[in-house]
Amino acid sequence: MTNQESTEKNETAVTSIWHGSKWLIFAYVIGILCGIQCLLESVAYGYNLLDDLNDPNCLFGVLVLIAAFITTCGRWRLVGRGLFPRGKAWNGTEAKNIADYFWTLSRVTGMLGVVSVLLIIITALSDFDPSKIIQIIYIALRSILYAVFVDLLFFMPVTVLAMKQLQKLQTANETLPPQPLRKTKALQFVGGWLIALLAVWGICFGEVQILFDLPSICAVGGSLIIYLAARKLFGKRPLNTEPTETTSRLFEKLAHVVLYGGLIGTAIGFAYMLYIRLNPEDIGRGIAMILLSQTYAIFLSVFVFTPLSVQLANENEGR
Repeated sequence: MTNQESTEKNETAVTSIWHGSKWLIFAYVIGILCGIQCLLESVAYGYNLLDDLNDPNCLFGVLVLIAAFITTCGRWRLVGRGLFPRGKAWNGTEAKNIADYFWTLSRVTGMLGVVSVLLIIITALSDFDPSKIIQIIYIALRSILYAVFVDLLFFMPVTVLAMKQLQKLQTANETLPPQPLRKTKALQFVGGWLIALLAVWGICFGEVQILFDLPSICAVGGSLIIYLAARKLFGKRPLNTEPTETTSRLFEKLAHVVLYGGLIGTAIGFAYMLYIRLNPEDIGRGIAMILLSQTYAIFLSVFVFTPLSVQLANENEGR
């Protein structure tokens, strides 16, 4: 790779991260304003906001899912370097790796909060009690709140700081030498999945048998098969691209396609449930089964396709 090609590649990477970081900064500001508003309202009405938001089980579930994703990607050292720089400035390569991965981690954290919410709702609706529906939703939404707090306090600021470091390098016309991260071992990938399954078992209070639904599996799997078949028939590999780069992009697209498959499965399930007109006693269980397609989709996106895309992109970076 020539010096000019390396510079162009660095500029492309910086521009891509900066495009995403605009939304990060916007969300960060909105989160701070919402937090200030909640604190002011709690003081005005004389209630303790922390008591209402205190739910160690939901917080632990979200943190364990985040740890499972980092383990699946094998990026604990990079996360530690990003969160605890210990007074040492990031060099160009570190800043790029940290910006790339923390941007991915920031997006995934919100999805993991949604997964935790879905699991809580599915578990509760399997034994549906109409009198507790508001309480169920209130408890479930805490998981998203915890995920947003973790994202706003830790991952977003590091992403923005690393992006600013890359901008300085771009202004100085400095190139980033390729320096691949340590490869993810199969044991780390499996370990991440085991941690994720442990978190699911805890969130569902051990009732994991309710998470199996064959139609939901078919809906999510069918969307992937249709996409891969269409790509095989009509897609063309771009010129001057490495095989690992093409595969990395494929897994990145699959991470998005599978989410659409989950939404399609959920929509079809709701339409079918309204068509057959379930008894009121069976509505809760029916909704729980419908939400499983989206749960499967997010799990595949977060714990399979995204880690594989991250790893292959890193291998291509070192070429």
